[in-house]
Amino acid sequence: MAFFNNLKNTAGALGKSAVNVVNTGATDAKESAELAEIKRELDSIENDINSGYTQIGKKYVDYVIKTSEMPGIDVSDVLKMLEPKFDRKEELQAKMIEIEKRRKDRTLLQEKSAVEAQVQAEIEKLDKALAMELITKDEYDTKVSKLNKRVENFEAIKKIEQKCAMGNYSCRA
Repeated sequence: MAFFNNLKNTAGALGKSAVNVVNTGATDAKESAELAEIKRELDSIENDINSGYTQIGKKYVDYVIKTSEMPGIDVSDVLKMLEPKFDRKEELQAKMIEIEKRRKDRTLLQEKSAVEAQVQAEIEKLDKALAMELITKDEYDTKVSKLNKRVENFEAIKKIEQKCAMGNYSCRA
């Protein structure tokens, strides 16, 4: 009976996973478009900022050529023009980080769901082996405990893997 309940649970989990994949595809497409738009706007802002820097440099060079002096010059007008660009750039960068974090979290949930389904399938095999008396109850309990630890520690393992990938953690294989 336990075998059939596990089979039913696994089928339900796989069905939910399929629905999640479809929903995730639509969300990913929307977020990809949003990220592309943010990147385009950031590029435009960068160009405007660089243009401002060029204007400051031009003013300085023109002044030095005309006066043969190198004192400070007033560039407050250019800086005033650039200030909202700097603010918007920070907003867009924060938004990009937020979107990328949501995508990472969603991917993590999908991966965890897949691991849970794999573990459930392996437990079903162990249930069958136990029912057929191919393994003892102690062997069964030990193996199920190990499998459940894979799910329990999944997020901690992924975080360590991500830190290793980013170079923020000492990792040894």
